[in-house]
Amino acid sequence: MEILELDDLEIKIEFGQLELNMLYMRFAPPSRIKEITNHFHSSYELHFIPYGQGLLRTKDQSYTINAGDFYLTGPNVYHAQKGHHDNPMAEYCVNFEIIGEKIKENQGSKDQEVISKTLKETTFWYGKDKFNSMDLFKKIAEESHYKYVGYMENIKNYLQQILLNCIRSYLEYPYSLDQPPIKSKDDQRRQITDTYLHRFKEEVSVEELAKILGLSERHTRRFFHSIYGMSLHEKVKEMRIDLAKELLMNTRMTISRIGDYVGYIDPLYFSRVFKKSTGCSPTVYRRHSYE
Repeated sequence: MEILELDDLEIKIEFGQLELNMLYMRFAPPSRIKEITNHFHSSYELHFIPYGQGLLRTKDQSYTINAGDFYLTGPNVYHAQKGHHDNPMAEYCVNFEIIGEKIKENQGSKDQEVISKTLKETTFWYGKDKFNSMDLFKKIAEESHYKYVGYMENIKNYLQQILLNCIRSYLEYPYSLDQPPIKSKDDQRRQITDTYLHRFKEEVSVEELAKILGLSERHTRRFFHSIYGMSLHEKVKEMRIDLAKELLMNTRMTISRIGDYVGYIDPLYFSRVFKKSTGCSPTVYRRHSYE
């Protein structure tokens, strides 16, 4: 799907430390770009050649254009292009302007600085796309055609990726200068706690969990309650009863077998706990589930 003409949509995206306003995005078949005479824009224009060949002329130089090439012209940069007679080119064209710049607090991202600086300081660039951007243009065309839920978010995300692919293809060293963000201790502990609860059918304890988390038992109780709004004992009981309900409704297991399966060896104790939690015995609960 190549048909693409996003002239009327208001699309603003963050790019590095910059805010960009998309003025238009179009697909031009060979018939529309046999020859485009010398001209310039007051904005940036990114061109991508999906197929065909042609010639690009700037004030200083001429370039042979082939499928998979990018070229970027900044504001007031004159350029002209002409399709090859036997193999005329098509192009995707993204026209945009920089409308703002913001250094985000407490981030200090070197990558954001590089992205922003590279775009602002690059008035012209021509080269090969190294990151398979053709698929992204196709995805934008599909999103704009079908308009599924969230299509505008996807279009913005794909545009960001296309522009980023252009910057990466341009840079001599396209690798990140940032250290990867590391989860906070509490996020790591939450993941560990969730995994620990997979053992809810077995014997679990605050003491054991505290050792795994590297916290005191008091701190562990507070931490657990902050996540689940209840104690470890209460959460385990809730999980056991929920599983017991499912088994009572959907299996032919005996009540004593279900109690043992969810962690209660004594069937009488299981029945008491179940009734206290649900207001009825396992037998009555099963009977009602079939009514």
